[in-house]
Amino acid sequence: MLATKFVEALNAGTIASNLQNFTYPYITDEAYDNPWEDRFETRTDYLVSEPFVNLLIGTGTNVAPQDPRLVKFAEKATNGGGIYKGGLTSAVGNTTVANYSFITNTIIKNKTAPAFFYTYAQVSFAKAEAASLGWIPGSAATFYAEGIRASMAQWGVTTAAADAYVLQFPYVNLKSIAYQKHIALYMQGYEGWNEWRRFGADAVALTVPVGAIGSATIPQRQAYGASVKTLNLENYNAAIVAQGADKMETKVWWAN
Repeated sequence: MLATKFVEALNAGTIASNLQNFTYPYITDEAYDNPWEDRFETRTDYLVSEPFVNLLIGTGTNVAPQDPRLVKFAEKATNGGGIYKGGLTSAVGNTTVANYSFITNTIIKNKTAPAFFYTYAQVSFAKAEAASLGWIPGSAATFYAEGIRASMAQWGVTTAAADAYVLQFPYVNLKSIAYQKHIALYMQGYEGWNEWRRFGADAVALTVPVGAIGSATIPQRQAYGASVKTLNLENYNAAIVAQGADKMETKVWWAN
């Protein structure tokens, strides 16, 4: 069924280049401008996480990361000698934010920076996964490489740098796709979280300090609202029976 529906969607037409990426075109009017720019007008505590920054630094350095997208994703820390440094984890605050990397200024200081909803990179990685599962003809490795190049181009990385990176990260298996799709979904938070959950054992290994958010793992679901038990106890109990404990680490039904 999944394979059939994927092929149906593919045959119905899909994004064929970055020129067709689905974006929201914010404008300079304060009522309709980029919300990230709005946030950074009054507060400066949204940082690029440590696990993600370290992922992109790879075998490079905190000045010259292995993944050229980090230079496009983030700013070097204001303090600390001009290095890329992640802000601990998504669950732990930082008292000295200038010691860490912010989201790139092209987003947080730009009223008209667009929001990406669906991109050619996503389509390419979906096709790579489908090819690896035998759902569609074609080479998973070819679709995978195209996904990386699309992500690089989307963020303004040169073709030469993208090609060099592809050689360093050749396609191996589904883990390769999960790793690169996770990176390509930067600034598409919910989509990245959904894919991380969906890939399951093949997902990028990320950790959270014990107790930071009441769990030793990244949440697998959102919590029920505080009033659910009071206003809808019967259905709440039925949901718990069907899904498992009302805990953030309980997987949703479609997660691997």
